[in-house]
Amino acid sequence: MNELSKEVFALETHEKAKSYYNVSEQYAYKFLMEVKKIRDEKLFLELGCSEFEEYTESYFGYSKRTINERIQIAQSWGSDYERALASYGKHKARQLGLLPEIERENLIENGVPTETGVKPIDEATTREIETYKRQLKVKDEQIEMQARMIEDLNEQEPQVIEKEVVVERVPSDYNKLKQLTTEISSENQSLKQEKERLEREVTQKNEALQTKRTIENDELEQAKLARLQRNADINVHKLIINMNDFVKEQSVTVYDSTAIAGATTETKEKLSNSIKRVEKLLSEIKQEIGGEVTWIIN
Repeated sequence: MNELSKEVFALETHEKAKSYYNVSEQYAYKFLMEVKKIRDEKLFLELGCSEFEEYTESYFGYSKRTINERIQIAQSWGSDYERALASYGKHKARQLGLLPEIERENLIENGVPTETGVKPIDEATTREIETYKRQLKVKDEQIEMQARMIEDLNEQEPQVIEKEVVVERVPSDYNKLKQLTTEISSENQSLKQEKERLEREVTQKNEALQTKRTIENDELEQAKLARLQRNADINVHKLIINMNDFVKEQSVTVYDSTAIAGATTETKEKLSNSIKRVEKLLSEIKQEIGGEVTWIIN
């Protein structure tokens, strides 16, 4: 594209953006997409502006940060952006637009958990939605911390200890550990079956909820609370399975006391640090077990 053609294209794009901006919010998506084109293709240079922020402030009175955020939100909604503005208002549409698409659809379909129960998205306040978003962030951070802890454990290289084996010795608690492993495997199988049953029940409840939109609000809230309870049970069953698998996998090393006693000081220190992290996680889990059960997402 030659300089004259680019300048003409820049002017045409700018005029489209201004016309959409001046009409009404029903053209907000088209306006932001035209401004995005000016930003991405640096057409603001053809309009006499050295920076994109100079363009946004001069012509529309908004900072670059504000425009970029609105472009991001408009892109997340797509062609439904104007409908979202009309249905939820500017602030609520912004909050929902900054959520991952799956989570946003879940809130729109199932409502927002609040201190007074689950509310439909059009009844929940912006403060309640913001509280829910903060709870999601805390949950993501906890998952990330657990993933790092598991990664640290997996990255530890085993120490090879050379020793002369005189007599094959069966540990005194071998049969006990073997029985424990068998019991854990059996328990895991039962837990998996229970988890699958709960998942099927949740699926059935979800399908039932879709056909009962006219149910009274209090009954709908009770059904959703029950579904949250079942989801919690599923997650706890998953946690129990993972913990049982961990115990079973490590039992072979634990009953051989010489494997730990013969390790180097550095390796023992790493093991001690890993134990502290595991103990910290277990302490947090114990606190959750003893805590008051609520369905408020803060």
